Amino acid sequence: MGRDMSILCLDVGDKTIGIAVSDSLRIVACGIGQLRRDKPEKSKELEHIK
Repeated sequence: MGRDMSILCLDVGDKTIGIAVSDSLRIVACGIGQLRRDKPEKSKELEHIK
């Protein structure tokens, strides 16, 4: 059987997401991924078509 786990927090930093989970023995924190807030650049091919 698996252990019961609790989510302690979800941290959204400047461009990263992290989460911490806990069972009765320990707390484990891990990064989930990167957030992309940058707008995609316009394609050079599309600019000269206008």
